[in-house]
Amino acid sequence: MEYLEDDFIDDVNHLQDPLQTQEQKFDWSPGFQQYVISNLLCDQFFATQAEGLIEPSHFVSDVHIELCKILFEYMEKYKAMPSRVMVEENVYCFLKKTGKSEEDVSRFKVELNNVYENYIPSSDSREAILEKIVQFAKLQSIKDAFSICMQKLKKDSANESTWIKIQDILQKALSVDRNFDIGLNYFEEIEERFLQMQEDEEKGEIFTSGFEGINEKLSGGGCKRGQVFAWVGLSGSGKSLALVNAAVRNISLKKKVLYVSLEMSQLEVAERFDAQISNININKILENKEAVKQALAEEIEGQEDGRLLIIKRFPPGQLSLPDLRAYLQQLEINGFKPDLLVLDYIGEMKDYPDMPVHESRYKIVRDLGALSVDLDILVYTALQPNKTAKEVIKNGNMFGGIGVIDDDNIGDSYAQIKPLHGCWSLNRTQDEIEADVGRIFVIKHRNGQSRYVLYVEFNRETLCINQISRNKYDKIMQEYESNKEERKMDGEIEKAQNGFAGD
Repeated sequence: MEYLEDDFIDDVNHLQDPLQTQEQKFDWSPGFQQYVISNLLCDQFFATQAEGLIEPSHFVSDVHIELCKILFEYMEKYKAMPSRVMVEENVYCFLKKTGKSEEDVSRFKVELNNVYENYIPSSDSREAILEKIVQFAKLQSIKDAFSICMQKLKKDSANESTWIKIQDILQKALSVDRNFDIGLNYFEEIEERFLQMQEDEEKGEIFTSGFEGINEKLSGGGCKRGQVFAWVGLSGSGKSLALVNAAVRNISLKKKVLYVSLEMSQLEVAERFDAQISNININKILENKEAVKQALAEEIEGQEDGRLLIIKRFPPGQLSLPDLRAYLQQLEINGFKPDLLVLDYIGEMKDYPDMPVHESRYKIVRDLGALSVDLDILVYTALQPNKTAKEVIKNGNMFGGIGVIDDDNIGDSYAQIKPLHGCWSLNRTQDEIEADVGRIFVIKHRNGQSRYVLYVEFNRETLCINQISRNKYDKIMQEYESNKEERKMDGEIEKAQNGFAGD
């Protein structure tokens, strides 16, 4: 029998929507739903990608529903993540406005604390959660689309425009996926691009490496957010001092700095900052504490938030990348978001389990790069050279006949340099150490000139490092060599005298 159009319309009108009475809720365990809301509130990258896939009503808990509302409303209005303080304030206002009972207030407070305290950052977990959310969102989108399509069919299935609308609805439902920034439309966003460049310049978004000879060779005149740079040098060559030097000079540009040490105590690191900022002998910091305090006060003068530097020590071999991410999120929750992270140094970080050291070290550097992009910060760190570096410094290499550490002298993993935006080696023979000078070799600049040498002078008292000219470097070394001969002769005379007296 021929299936007539009237029969089809009649069948459509009798279709029942089996989904219309079902509430769209996550069917996951309460613990997993808490984990989802924890990631939403503590991980900006996660929240950005999940936005548009999650509705507050998807959560079962009324606490999670309200927290999700607060988050997305704040992100929509301020284009930023709310701090924990702001979330707590919004929850307080909600409880006060709705007249919740004391029992409800207590329940909200406990769960809010649990949501933040139980956050455990992990890039692998983030991907797994996002995958579940995407699948849920796609399923709900299809369900919603079917429901709407059936309503339109019942209303006017004979009209061609109905089918066009249905096709559009289904296409949109099938295109649901995680939220990504579509990127820069190069040819059509020229004015916007130049405006952004101008705003970045006016806001001082360029960071200093600590040395003008490096800055001027970098595209844009310095280092930028979302980048990772590393120093390489033998033990005692001054890598950590170079990191402190960069931190001090960026603090002078009013950047917020987090200095994470995996070797020295917080007080020892603080003394180095005291000496460099106040220009006072590091061995006389305590007796000059008033002058140091004055120098520090001048450094933060006029700043609404005087927290320009936080120093944190972790035990060597105990800090993993997820731990570092968790700590950074905790700082942000407490109102401190660094512009610059100084990590001293990668070689003392906890390696990834069940992975060879060389693979782990490469993955740490790569994931550190991902962290810098996710959190929109700049990262400075340090790498250890391998056993060949000492001989290279002593005997020279193929770069102009002078001894500089190059990319094939990096320890643990040659591949560590690949994810870096820049890598600089600090090169000092024993004579240079005694003469308080050194040479910086630019091993790599992803966006700028590479493969050149510049010269620096160290101040033993204040620990400051300053760039000097080649002529000044040569003069210092010539004076050192001249004095070295005199010291050698004096030493031989003294030795002979001591030997005679002993007889």
